Amino acid sequence: RHRAALAHSSSQLRLTRRPIQLQLWGQVYNNNSGVRFTFYITESVPDPVPPVPHSPHLCLTKPSYDRRHAPSHVPSERDKDRLMSGIIFSKLWVIESLPTGERKTGKHLFDNQLEEAKRVRPELITQFAAPETKCELFEVLQKIRDEAAIGTYPMIHFECHGCERGLGTANRELVKWDELREVLVDINRSTQLNLMIVVAACNGAHLINASTKLDAAPFWAIIGPEVEVTDLHIQANFGQFY
Repeated sequence: RHRAALAHSSSQLRLTRRPIQLQLWGQVYNNNSGVRFTFYITESVPDPVPPVPHSPHLCLTKPSYDRRHAPSHVPSERDKDRLMSGIIFSKLWVIESLPTGERKTGKHLFDNQLEEAKRVRPELITQFAAPETKCELFEVLQKIRDEAAIGTYPMIHFECHGCERGLGTANRELVKWDELREVLVDINRSTQLNLMIVVAACNGAHLINASTKLDAAPFWAIIGPEVEVTDLHIQANFGQFY
C-alpha cells in the first residue's frame, strides 16, 4: 500500500555533485476522524559509497548481514524470515513527554496496542521512556544511538506537544527540529538508512525540516500530522495504525 501511495505522491530529486538526496511524500486520510496524516521518505547517499548489494524490497535488520562485515553467526531460519518480511526495525521506542495532568497517550499506546502487537510478533522489543526535560530527552536519544551502533535497529515514536518549530517537553521546553538532527543522523547511519520516526504531536510532520541539508539524512521516513490535533485523535488514530 505504501508503494502504491508513493506512486501517486509528489517527488523531488535534488542533485548536486555530492551528495544525492531523494524526498517522497504522501498523505493518508482517516474518514472516521477527519484527520490527515502525512508521511515523508528521504534518502541521502554520501559520496563515495562502498558498493553494497541491495534489494529495494529487502530491509536489513542487523549490521551483521552487511557483507562489508564478517557475520558473527550463521543466520537462523527465524533470522531469514525476519529479513524477508521487510522488517526495518527490531525495537520500538515510545518516548512520551507530556505535562502533568494531561492524557498520557503514549503510555496508553504502549500498554494496549503495542502489547497486542507483541503477541502477533513476539520478537518485537518495546521500551517506554518519559523524559521530563530537554536534557533527559537527548539522553534517551543517545541511548537509542548507542543501541543502534551495536545492531538494535529502532523505530522511534514521539508523544508530546508540537509546533512548526519543534517539539515541546513535559516542562514546556522547546526542542527545535534542527537540534534533533545530529543525533537522528547518527542513528540513521547506524541503521543503514532504516530509521522510521512517528511523531504523534501537533505539526509532527514538520520534522521534515530537519532533512533540508544535503550532507546526510536524519531518517528514512517519518509519519505525523501536519496540523494541530487533539489527544483523542492521536490516541484513536495511532492506536489503529499500530
